[in-house]
Amino acid sequence: MRLVTASLGSLGDILPFLNVGRYFKRKGWNVTALANEKHQQLFETHDIEFGSILAEAQIHLLGQDPAYADPKTQPQTIARYLFFPPVLPVYERIKALADQEPVVILAQRRMFGARLAQEALGLPLITASLTPYESQSFLTVDPSQAGDILREPLNEIRKGLGLAANDDPIGWMDSPQGLACFFPNWFDEPENRWPEHRRCLGFPLDPEPDPISGEIMDFVSEGEAPLVFLAGTFNHLPDRFFGIAREICERLGKRGLFLGHPHLEHGKPVRINQKILASRFIPLGAILSRAAALVHHGGVGTCAEAMRAGAPQLVVPNAFDQFIHGRIVQKLGIGEVTTVDAYTPATGSDTLKRLLGAAGAQSQGRRVADMVASQNGVVGVSALLETLAESRQARGLATAGP
Repeated sequence: MRLVTASLGSLGDILPFLNVGRYFKRKGWNVTALANEKHQQLFETHDIEFGSILAEAQIHLLGQDPAYADPKTQPQTIARYLFFPPVLPVYERIKALADQEPVVILAQRRMFGARLAQEALGLPLITASLTPYESQSFLTVDPSQAGDILREPLNEIRKGLGLAANDDPIGWMDSPQGLACFFPNWFDEPENRWPEHRRCLGFPLDPEPDPISGEIMDFVSEGEAPLVFLAGTFNHLPDRFFGIAREICERLGKRGLFLGHPHLEHGKPVRINQKILASRFIPLGAILSRAAALVHHGGVGTCAEAMRAGAPQLVVPNAFDQFIHGRIVQKLGIGEVTTVDAYTPATGSDTLKRLLGAAGAQSQGRRVADMVASQNGVVGVSALLETLAESRQARGLATAGP
């Protein structure tokens, strides 16, 4: 039996599927990951077969298109560059794998090629949502508007596969066999509306995170707990972010660990001074339990790792779902949220001083850490996938409706 995962996007979009793939590899399954080519080394480092479904050049073209910067044309532009090109590559790769052995599929909601493979080929599929934001927005607009953008191009693809037209692509994109939300119910917002068959499974954190060794662990262990600063993928002013971080550390007399530094993507960690170490991104699971606090962009996976560690958070969102996550963190009483413009050495220092000195925030952080530990999305979705695999041992035994 083979697990096939299909995902697309930044590292935060990809890590949940890597964590699930690693979990199944430990169980002795064959695993294939389909994703944009940037992440090939990440999967292959963990001995997971990789298939590229989108060239990085395509993503760069999106950023260079003036229509992407215009809110009126941004949704259609994202769909044209990112959503539609992978559809047939995903479908064809899944079909080829299913011709060799039985498969079960885990795919992001926007991986329409996986949903088409389920419908046309009768393959078992769980679709996954990574964030509560997807209830409010798809393609950066209301889901009903997104349906208008998706309908005609998807129906052209459906026609080529011999499938009838579908007038409701948003209602169709979720597998009838299961929609896995990779966050707990308490991290959602009450006004959000989801399909009735969705399951909130908890955050998809690796149950066995890799230990960190070498210079970073030596730095973390050699003195008081550092402040950790993580810029995130959509931080368009990382030098400003880390410049402010350095001043915050100096004002508070704290040590600092700077992760995702733009000039160190492929290099070794660098000592900025005696109290500050800068590095490319590293997995957070083994670091944050040793951190005094985390300042970050508000990615859902980063929020989850901080909550698992019980680390206070200052969220500085840049785009998309990050604003919602920051708001939820603040409502939970485990951190605060600010804006990029309001994030300065003075305000950042004052906020962190307040968080570090607040006994209530510390105790609430421990309570939330216990809540995170009580439910793991990797384990939860694995149980769903294994149930599908047990009931559908050969391809084509089930027919998923349109």
